[in-house]
Amino acid sequence: MGKTDLIIIGGGAAGLMAGCAAGELGLKTLILERKHKPGRKLLMCGNARCNLTSNFIVEGASVLIATGGISYPKTGSVGDGQEWAEKLGHSVTPYRPGLVGFEVESNVLKNRVGTIYEKVDVEIVLDGKKVAQTRGV
Repeated sequence: MGKTDLIIIGGGAAGLMAGCAAGELGLKTLILERKHKPGRKLLMCGNARCNLTSNFIVEGASVLIATGGISYPKTGSVGDGQEWAEKLGHSVTPYRPGLVGFEVESNVLKNRVGTIYEKVDVEIVLDGKKVAQTRGV
């Protein structure tokens, strides 16, 4: 059995940042990620189950669950971290949308790749009715 100071479950932005901070503090840290590439959402900016290839046991003095919410299941954000925390007796607040993926027709982006837009208004329309609106900065 391997021993480490900290086990971080989740190799997204929060888990990787926590791993960096732990390393700076001199903690022996292990980051576990279910997908084949840690930081997948980070890699997606601008344009399956756990993939452990062998069984192993590791013991950590502390465990940090940084698995994300349920915002983008393709990247591994499926809400299992909240389920684990709740089963361990922690209180968990109800989910709220914070990040969503969306698809647009390719002709909408034609000749716009690399263009930066500031202060963009976004409207969400469903069946011809505006259901939400936000303004980016």
